[in-house]
Amino acid sequence: MDVCLIPEVKFELGALTAYVRQVMKRKGHCVVCIAEGAGQDIVQHGHAGTDKSGNPILKDIGTHLRDSFKESMEVRLSLLRIHLCSLA
Repeated sequence: MDVCLIPEVKFELGALTAYVRQVMKRKGHCVVCIAEGAGQDIVQHGHAGTDKSGNPILKDIGTHLRDSFKESMEVRLSLLRIHLCSLA
């Protein structure tokens, strides 16, 4: 694993993208692990609501990062594969 994002540690999208780009150039790939709740402050602003138990509904940081990486990195899209998974 090259990057591990957790909710307790904030990160800046530009710095993350630069680091991922650097790792991809060096290794040819980069593994990013994203914990539930990480990066909620950088996903589009606004309240996503709450579930029936009153817990906040978290925004989808995985697809947000995927789209951001695709837009900002100078790699062929066929080389950028994003796998999203959830451990339940």
